[in-house]
Amino acid sequence: MGEKQSDRILEILWKSYELAGNFAEMNAFIFAKFCHEIFDIRIRFFLYSDMHREKVFLNEARVILQNLHLFNNSYNQAIEQKHLDIPLVKEDRIPFWFECECGVKIEIILIDSFTGLARCPSCNKEYLLEFLENFENLSTYFHNMDFNAVSRNMIMADGLGDSLFLSGSGGSLQYGHISDRISENLGFHLPVTFAWRSQDFYLGMVHNGAIHDLRKQFFLSPDDFLSGTLKGKILGSLSKIQAKITDAEVAGDKKEVKYWSGMLNNSKNQISMIKNIFATTPSFLDLLENLSGEEIIHAWNLTLDHAEIGYMNRVCQVSGKINYHTHLLSDLPSDDMSVIYENIKNIEVG
Repeated sequence: MGEKQSDRILEILWKSYELAGNFAEMNAFIFAKFCHEIFDIRIRFFLYSDMHREKVFLNEARVILQNLHLFNNSYNQAIEQKHLDIPLVKEDRIPFWFECECGVKIEIILIDSFTGLARCPSCNKEYLLEFLENFENLSTYFHNMDFNAVSRNMIMADGLGDSLFLSGSGGSLQYGHISDRISENLGFHLPVTFAWRSQDFYLGMVHNGAIHDLRKQFFLSPDDFLSGTLKGKILGSLSKIQAKITDAEVAGDKKEVKYWSGMLNNSKNQISMIKNIFATTPSFLDLLENLSGEEIIHAWNLTLDHAEIGYMNRVCQVSGKINYHTHLLSDLPSDDMSVIYENIKNIEVG
């Protein structure tokens, strides 16, 4: 694995950068290329920008605009009834973005029954969008428009006739509650929603270095990281350093006080940094640096085999911890690395 996969990843990153017109496109190209070239997952991808240029889903967008009052009322009702942490929308807000010539996506406000106004906060350029009666002239502007999170869910589901929608487990699910409510009210197609709520646990090179430093600093064994002794041992070591400071203060030895105070602060800072390392959401690029595509997929499959499955509010949620075995620390062969993460998280530095 190692160098060969790293080279492939770098090639994908540079190629995606060269192909893309903006960062959103670059991210899309990277994701698609990883699926095809690293994981050998055969999925067809497309860009929303291509759909707008070709005016795909124009009819579905027009139906939404023709029912804008019902759309926005249903939007706000869903937020209030589901207690969602999402701002309410104004009655004249159109659920699409308009792309300014400077590249900024700006909101569109309906200033009369069939006329939209978009004002760019970056370059101050204004656009008057004359949609005409029943939005018959929508096609004139559609190539510069983009879905927002809710209209995208609705239009894609209805236009493609999806049977299954794979959602994110955070904000995407919240917006899904809104789009489901509006789809019901407008008679749009509603697919089954599937979301995987997971946590990633692995010991990459940075984690490896952090654990090595912690073991060296506090004379820890591998078992300390897998049992409940880690916190106690570290607190014991810090208490001993504090005792040294107290003794030096009593003896009036300023040099010793300075030395042991520095030792205590350095130890606490090191613990804080290591806690932050283990609290950080891992980068997928870091996973690819430490594991092959086959090993990552194996970890996914293993998690799915033992995952908890629930169904709530029309969403099928799968929950499970993903343990990626990097084999960098052979003396920490834990089948559940969340234990190591949790024990490090529970260390108190005062």
